[in-house]
Amino acid sequence: MFCLNCGKEISDNATFCAACGQKVGNSSTTTGETSTASSPEMLIDYDVERLIGEKREYYVPKFKEMKQTGKKTSWNWCAFLFSTFWLVYRKMYLYGAIFFLVINGLSYISTYLSFAASICMGVFGNYIYMNRLESLSKEANLLDAGMKEQFIAKKSGVNLTAVIIILAIYVLLIFLLVFVFASLFALALS
Repeated sequence: MFCLNCGKEISDNATFCAACGQKVGNSSTTTGETSTASSPEMLIDYDVERLIGEKREYYVPKFKEMKQTGKKTSWNWCAFLFSTFWLVYRKMYLYGAIFFLVINGLSYISTYLSFAASICMGVFGNYIYMNRLESLSKEANLLDAGMKEQFIAKKSGVNLTAVIIILAIYVLLIFLLVFVFASLFALALS
């Protein structure tokens, strides 16, 4: 059996996980396919839970609610306020790059369009994240047990380092643009 909090293997009769201290529920699964749920419509793949990493307690109920109701919408403040950074933090790098280009392109057209794109990310961010995790879970299930564990360990959780690097690059680009425009302005005045 595996801990639903950290993903470490634990004995079948354990009450708490030795690695993270999380209480082990009696209804947790040993097959690795689904976590505890009160009805079949609410089942979330066990590997999806493991892939979430931090804030599992936030995302699992959101995902269960979306599955149960069939909705694709669920508000996420972080996805709304920090769209590109949230996508990168959650290891959705391609989505983050695309959204960065879209939101910056829209900001040249209209601030309102860029704000609307952020609202869309706030509304659909959890759905996009759930689909990404389900896709990774399917990829993981195609691998043998050892490779699957390595794959999940590599793809799970968050990446704060990437966010810090992107933020640093973004700030550097802003300073370069200010420097270039200030130099051009100074040349124009002289």
